[in-house]
Amino acid sequence: METNLMIIWKQKALEKKFILPKIKEMLKLIFPDTNDECICYSENNTTHFLQYKITKDESDTVYLKIECKYSEAKAATILSNVRDKICGGDYRKDYSIICTYDEASLSFCCRLMKPLGVFERRLRQVMYLTTVKAFGYDWVSKTFPNDLLSKLKDITNGGSDEKLTESAFEYLNYSDIVKYLFDEKRENLDEVIDSELSEENMEKLSKSEIIDIIKKIRKQSIWSKLFADNKDLLTLKDKIDVVRKYRNDTMHHHKMSDSYFRSAKAELRSVNKTLNHAVYEIERKLYAPQDYFSVLSVVGETILQMVKGICNAFDLGIANIFNTVNQVYEKLQTMIDNTYFNDENKFTKLFNANMLELPNTVTQNKEEITIEEKKKYHILQIFEEDYGCEGIPDGQEQMCSVIVKDENGDEKCIQIPDSYLKEHYLNEGDIIEIPLS
Repeated sequence: METNLMIIWKQKALEKKFILPKIKEMLKLIFPDTNDECICYSENNTTHFLQYKITKDESDTVYLKIECKYSEAKAATILSNVRDKICGGDYRKDYSIICTYDEASLSFCCRLMKPLGVFERRLRQVMYLTTVKAFGYDWVSKTFPNDLLSKLKDITNGGSDEKLTESAFEYLNYSDIVKYLFDEKRENLDEVIDSELSEENMEKLSKSEIIDIIKKIRKQSIWSKLFADNKDLLTLKDKIDVVRKYRNDTMHHHKMSDSYFRSAKAELRSVNKTLNHAVYEIERKLYAPQDYFSVLSVVGETILQMVKGICNAFDLGIANIFNTVNQVYEKLQTMIDNTYFNDENKFTKLFNANMLELPNTVTQNKEEITIEEKKKYHILQIFEEDYGCEGIPDGQEQMCSVIVKDENGDEKCIQIPDSYLKEHYLNEGDIIEIPLS
């Protein structure tokens, strides 16, 4: 991995000569023990050696090429830190430094592309699920402002209503999506005044009813209208504004520091976690005629009690096992026949009244089912493992070294699969639970 810098005199520089020795002197001031071939860079009590080449042309412009031969993630971190130290500080007060080519930033941008892709696709999914559910087949005409609707028609060469219904959001760029979601507008004002607030109706409406109607026609964004009851999603706008900058820098491959990359990665994980949860909540309500989540949690607890009873019965002989299983079956069948799954309160009452009436021999108990104890840790730092030029061995997965701290302030380093961290959206600053054993 390499970074290329071009160093030129500033206009105000007083003594414009001997630039090559001055640049080498500057490097040695920034990185002690640097020699004519290697930059010696130290961090976290570890020293790294980066090869460099330095040349100049007739106009005294200096060209500095720095190479780092570690794994991609490690090289990007080290090389970006070295670049930033050279480009910042008082050492270069007489020089202008231009980064002409930067593979560290290239690595950061490429690694942010996937979480940014997840963000945009999840955001579109939330938009489709909510708008179609709320407004039906005509969701495009009912929710798009006239200027965006005209733009869609132009992009799709006068696309049919069916085409727009099926893929309207696919044609919007990021700015259009933000405008569509968060621009406030007043909807159907004339219709409300002519119908709901007509002279005839006004005589029949109470003061509170009139106030409620007026509230409906206040300026409101489509986002606040759809997610008024979801605080996490309602406040997502602030995060989307932050993501916009990260997205622009990534898409346009701007220069990026290691700390900026980590901040972007953490923000995207947080936003994607919120969007994933939103999709789960929306789909749960869409695909079930009733909300069975709390009911099923009671079922789970019931089954746990059944299993405990059956396990205990194993210590008491075959006859007791048969009797216990038979009673469990009969009780569960009664619940199904009476459709108690449709009512959590009834189900809970039935559970309390009947399911705990297992044979007395079962309650004599021998063993308790134990739950694995876990300890909470604060994630301080996450480092991707360095697998060298050979890459990750066959049959293994990408691992990360994670430095964590417990409630007593004790720190330790543990190995965790990168897939686990991504799946649970764990990042620096988050809390992780680790089994004690």
